[in-house]
Amino acid sequence: MKKLLPPVSAALAIAAFGPSALASDIGFAPASYDWQGAYFGANIGAGINNSQISSRYSYKGSEAITPEAADLIDSMGQSYDSTDAGFSGGISAGYNWQYDSVVLGLEADINYLDATGSQSRNVSDIVNSIFASDATSAKERLQVESEWFGTIRGRLGYAADNILLYGTGGFAYGNATASSRFDATNGGEYANWNGSDDGWRFGWTLGAGMEYGIDHWTLGVEYLYVDLGTYKWGADADIALADAALEDAWRDVKGRGEMDYAFSVIRGTVKYRF
Repeated sequence: MKKLLPPVSAALAIAAFGPSALASDIGFAPASYDWQGAYFGANIGAGINNSQISSRYSYKGSEAITPEAADLIDSMGQSYDSTDAGFSGGISAGYNWQYDSVVLGLEADINYLDATGSQSRNVSDIVNSIFASDATSAKERLQVESEWFGTIRGRLGYAADNILLYGTGGFAYGNATASSRFDATNGGEYANWNGSDDGWRFGWTLGAGMEYGIDHWTLGVEYLYVDLGTYKWGADADIALADAALEDAWRDVKGRGEMDYAFSVIRGTVKYRF
C-alpha cells in the first residue's frame, strides 16, 4: 500500500488540478487549435514493475511438531518487491470533444509489456536445520512474467492553442503469470513445491499527459499507473525421501503464493487526427 500511494497521489493531483493550473501558471493563450475528432495512434516507452510477490510454507498435518520446526518451515518463504523495467509499445484509438479550452476524450489502447522480474533465495541452511543434515541443497524462487495490457480511459484536458494538458483514468486489463518454486535435493532424495497463477487480470489505471498538435498530427508524453489486483495460488508438493514416515510428514507441508500486480508506464505517443 505504501508503494502504491506516491504514484497514485501524484497522478490524482495532476488529473484533478494539473491541466488548467499549469496552463494558467505559464500563461498559455486560449485554445484556437481544433482538438475535436477521432484519432488513431501508437506509443513506445518503458514499463516499470511495481508488483509485490510472496510465498509461504506451513505444516498442515495432524501430527504435532515442535515450535522450532514450525518456525523453520515458515521461514522457507520469501517476499519480493519487483522494480524491473522493460519495453512497452502499442496502438490506440480515441475521440475528443472540445468545448472552448476544455477537451473531453475517450481512448482505448492495447500494448505489449515486458516487465518480467524474479528473485531467488538460497534456503539450504533452513532445510538442513529441519533435516538435521548438512548435505541438502535448496532454493526458493519467485517470478512474475508480464505479457500485455490494455486500457479504456476517459480524458479531461485543458487546451492552450496546440498544447493539450490532461488527466486520464479508467478500466485496465492484461495478462501475467506469477509463480513460486521451491527445490530441495539431497542425492536421490528431493522435496519440491511448485505453483503458479496465469490468466486475464482486471483493474484500474490513472495517469496524466501532454500533447502537442501539428496539423493533423500530435506528439505527446504520458504516464500511467496500472493496478490489476491481487492473485493467490497453491504450491503442489512432489516429494521422494528414503524415510517413508518423513516423506509423509513433508507431504503435509503446504505452499502458497500471492501477487499484488501493478506497474507504471512512461511512454511517448504519436497520433493522427481524422
